[in-house]
Formats: sequence, structure tokens, C-alpha cells
Amino acid sequence: MRTILHKVLLCLILVLCVLLKPTLAAGSAGFSLTCKGISTSRHIFSIFVMPGETVSLRLHKIKAANEIAVRSELGCTRRSAEEVVFHAPAAAGVYPCTFYRTQPSDSIRLQVFVLTPYLGTEKLEGYQIGFYPSRVMQTLTHHAMPTGFIRVTKEMESVYLSPHFQVAQFLCKQPGDHPKFLCLQEKLLHKLELIIDHLALKGFDCPTLAILSGFRTPAYNKAIGNVPYSWHCWGGAADIFVDRDGNGNMDDLNRDGRCDLLDAEQLRDWIEAWSREPVFASLLGGLARYRRTHSHGPFVHVDVRGSAASWGE
Repeated sequence: MRTILHKVLLCLILVLCVLLKPTLAAGSAGFSLTCKGISTSRHIFSIFVMPGETVSLRLHKIKAANEIAVRSELGCTRRSAEEVVFHAPAAAGVYPCTFYRTQPSDSIRLQVFVLTPYLGTEKLEGYQIGFYPSRVMQTLTHHAMPTGFIRVTKEMESVYLSPHFQVAQFLCKQPGDHPKFLCLQEKLLHKLELIIDHLALKGFDCPTLAILSGFRTPAYNKAIGNVPYSWHCWGGAADIFVDRDGNGNMDDLNRDGRCDLLDAEQLRDWIEAWSREPVFASLLGGLARYRRTHSHGPFVHVDVRGSAASWGE
């Protein structure tokens, strides 16, 4: 009976996560929070945690503890006006945690995704994962095997991770039934949102970025002939292009009347310049542009490996 009630509750939470679509034009909250090394004032953001993990976050730009209230089923503990602590539940799923104030009305909804543990098996609930490299490169300690994945049902695909991105956009392109599994890093999500912010300053207001390739399972990554240590396999990379008109091709960013490699170069150059700003300091990574092929238009690869890297095609 308890299991049935828990499943019903999770379904209701998912419905709320979909219905409470963020207002894209609303900008940022008048306060901010820092969690897992990322500071944000966006009205919605996501973190990914293991079952039972203790999570601590700090609130900023507040004057008193009663200024910000917390609405969540996670059992949050207020250690001070600025510090909030909670323990992730045992069951995988998404648990919204809303920080809000009434005067003036403002809020940040933190989507807490509790992961399904992964022990290195070839499949997870029937979904093909493949195998991660057994050797962790000494210079790439982040290439240790992921400890867990986001469990994605069909209903969960439309859940918003941040103001401009939904779960489905990052799923691996391999065929397979639900549940599917996704590895995603908070830093990548943060970087993509910052890119959208900066594109708006260039006159390109984007409802989202088209993601040609987000997460790749090791099995899929091997099948398409990519290198085994690709950052896509760790949820830290995305192949992106600007597609405001939804035609499946890069927009004319350099305004020369064409869609070609020069537009990908323009996007790459902008991101390279923006990456010198302090806000990108913890989000450095690979950056490359790719030309059109028979299966896709030009695009740009970005990742969050921790140091700047660039290459050709």
C-alpha cells in the first residue's frame, strides 16, 4: 500500500513539474542560491544527487531567515538564515524544492533529481548502457564511472531542468523503450543557460538551444565510432546550434543571408570570447565547430571539462 501511495505521489509531482512551466521572460529572482558549486538566481534550476545524499545550499541577498520560506517534501532543515540542508530520499525521481518570498513575490524552484545507482552493468532496467573504460586517465579523474543516472519515464521527458531546457533534449539518441537513463552535469546546464543569456545581448532571443547530441551511453558512443573518453558519456558535453525558427538548421548568426559553416564559426567565436568572463571561469571546456553533413547542419561542440580546449572538425 505504501509503495502504491509513493508512486501516486511521484506521478503528481511530475505533473506539477510539467504544468509549472517557467516564464521565460521573467528574468531572475531577487535572491540567489548556491548549491553543488553553482550560484544561480534563475527561477528554476536542477541538481542531481544520489539516494540518501546530504545536500547543503546557501541563500544570498536575504536579510532574515523569515524572508525566504521553503516548500518541499524533502524535509529541509534551516541551519541559519542562509544555510538550508536536506537529505535526498531513497526513491529515484524528481523532487521540487521551492524557495519563495511574498514581499516582493519571488521564487526559485530547485528540481532535485534523485538518481538511480549504477554499478557498472551493461544494462540498467533493460536499457543499454554499455561499459565505461576500466582505466581512469590520471589527468582526467572526472572520467571515473558515473555512480548514478536520471531515470526517465515518458512523462518525465517534458520536465523542465532550467528556464530553457527540458529532460528530453539531453537524452541519448539510441533506440530503446522507457525507462531511459540520462547522465547530466549541472555545470553543463548552467553553461548552456549562460550562452542563451549572452545570445540575447547579441539580438538573438532563443527559447532554447537545439541539442544535436547531449548524453551518449558508452554503447551508443562506440557504435558511432567516437572516442571512449568523450565528455558526452559523462553528461558534460552538448553539440548545439541556434534554431529559433525551428527548421532544424543553424540560424543566420552572421547575417550574410546563408546558413553555413561561417555561422558555426560565429557562434564558436562568441562563446570563446564569453568564456573569458568571470562567470564562465568554472565552466571552461572544449569548443569546436563542425560543418554540415548529409544528416545535420553546422553546429558547435561545448563541454565543461575544466580547462579550455579547441580543435578543428
